[in-house]
Parts: sequence; C-alpha cells; structure tokens
Amino acid sequence: MLNLLKKFKNNLTTGELSFPKNLPYKDAEFIIIGSLFKTYKAKRINDNKEVIIKLPYKKIDLNVFRGKMLIWAKLNHQNIARLYNYSINLIFHEIEYCGK
Repeated sequence: MLNLLKKFKNNLTTGELSFPKNLPYKDAEFIIIGSLFKTYKAKRINDNKEVIIKLPYKKIDLNVFRGKMLIWAKLNHQNIARLYNYSINLIFHEIEYCGK
C-alpha cells in the first residue's frame, strides 16, 4: 500500500495526470488512478454534458480493449454505466457520469 501511495504522489508531481488537450472535453478533473486507467470527470465541448473519461497510463492490448468496448457498447442495464464513446486511435473511452 505504501508503494502505491508513493507511486501516486510521484505521478502527481511529475504531471503525468494532466488531461490531454487533443480530446474534445473541457473542465477535466482527475478522479482516481486504477490498475490500467486514469479516470477524469469532464464536460463534452459540443453539449456540455458531464462524462467520465478513462485514459490508459500503461500499455494495453488494443485487440482486448476493442473487444471489451464492443461488448460494453451493447450492454443496457440500470446498474451498468453506459459507454458513450471510445477511440482505438486515441485509446480512451467515455462513459456515463453517475454522480450527483
């Protein structure tokens, strides 16, 4: 646990948690870092809707990522956040913000 906290603190001080400027979102706010993805809350520029953006910070298998996104896109259940958008080229996914 202590090593994880040190790694997290190092990421914060080196700026690795900054949100990329080439994505169509604004007011991005870092939420948490998981085992593969950094998670942000942001607003889409085109309609101002609050969404969650997940960006990998470790190398991921693109075929596995694509497969998971294709399955997730078909899911429709009240207890599963909806997948709104994803990109294989930019390697991110946008999901429903379930807060507030």
